[in-house]
Amino acid sequence: MFRVFQGSTSSARLHERTIEYIEQLFERPWFSNVGSVSGDTIYAVRDWSEALQFVADPDEVFLAMRNEYSGRLNREHRRAFQKWNARANAIKARIQAPIDLQLMHISLGPDERGSIRDRARWSVLNACIEMEYLDIAPYGRYREICGWYQKGNFPCGWHGRYPDGCLAVF
Repeated sequence: MFRVFQGSTSSARLHERTIEYIEQLFERPWFSNVGSVSGDTIYAVRDWSEALQFVADPDEVFLAMRNEYSGRLNREHRRAFQKWNARANAIKARIQAPIDLQLMHISLGPDERGSIRDRARWSVLNACIEMEYLDIAPYGRYREICGWYQKGNFPCGWHGRYPDGCLAVF
């Protein structure tokens, strides 16, 4: 449904599995099932107002998840880790436009859409980084988080103290 931008300003070459993952992420419209979520391992957010409260909270949990992953990768696979920035730049070039297209379909103001865009870009970027290093570092939580976008929901934050608690999903 949504075309993925093929160009890249980075010289880093992405794994084919990452490119396929990016394409799969944008096959279906996001946010089509917001408010219709259930599960034992998530906190079900009631409405956009509550979702935006989660987004407004400091990103400490999401940063902690990324830092756990990158720190472990750096310790265990230092040489591969040195390509992180180049790979991240190549990923950013591929995901920004499709994410912006997904956001056009939600009826919120530009400031709210901007906050949601920032959260989505962070999550998708880190999920794609996990794909890039999947063969040597299969741990990580962002691919699971991004699965909610594919289901039409919005993984907007963390409910409770990390690492306890659970993902908040609208």
